[in-house]
Amino acid sequence: MKSSLMIIIILCLGATDLVFSQLDKSFEIDGNLLVPTGSLKNKQDLGFEVGGMGFISTGNPIITIAIGAGYLVLPGKDIMRKRGNMIITSYGADFKPFKVFIGPYFGNNKGFFLLPAINANFEHDWSHVGIDVAAGYLFTAGKLGISVKGKFSMLNPLRKEGEKDKNLASFGVGILF
Repeated sequence: MKSSLMIIIILCLGATDLVFSQLDKSFEIDGNLLVPTGSLKNKQDLGFEVGGMGFISTGNPIITIAIGAGYLVLPGKDIMRKRGNMIITSYGADFKPFKVFIGPYFGNNKGFFLLPAINANFEHDWSHVGIDVAAGYLFTAGKLGISVKGKFSMLNPLRKEGEKDKNLASFGVGILF
């Protein structure tokens, strides 16, 4: 599964003659504030994501293929509990997955956009295929674009038995050029 995804990404990026997006932009760098939701909020604090995204033209004026990657950092929560006269502190482990994604980008040079995507997430011995749904607004500033977006990510919707969900909401800003 991992090798198939990597082959698809390499083929898409290798087709450089197609990397002329309808957006007039071909790359985005972004940063996001991550808010853990579901069972993940019990173990992780607020975090951040840094990433990039490239766009591949489809010939349709409002649909572009987006391929990207991001590095997520969610610090573990330190939990203090009192037992009798003792205070016990348990230190949460940081969650730092690397994520790659691909999906259709519905939007144009400015205005609202929608990006549903399939993602693959990797951290040490943990890996899952997940789903992202991002929506936002794209502003133009000369030759640059500025995107403001919100995103919901399900990092492990097809989890193993007994495994807790890992869901995130995020809010971020990107620069397109």
